[in-house]
Amino acid sequence: TVWALLERKVYENNWEAKNLDALARRIKQKAKEFDQNMLQNMVEGVRKKLRAMWRDGLYSVC
Repeated sequence: TVWALLERKVYENNWEAKNLDALARRIKQKAKEFDQNMLQNMVEGVRKKLRAMWRDGLYSVC
C-alpha cells in the first residue's frame, strides 16, 4: 500500500523523529519523492477493485 511504502521511506536508515514537527516534515519530504506514475497505477488498481466489489460483491476481489 501507499502507506506501507511511505512508512518504509520515512524510517529508512533507522531515522527517528525528535518531535511531531520533524515527523510531519519528513513525511512531506518523502511523499514528494514518490514516482507519480506508480501512485497513479496504485490508485487505478484500487478503483478497479472497488468497481469489481460493487459489481460482483464484496468478496469477489479476495
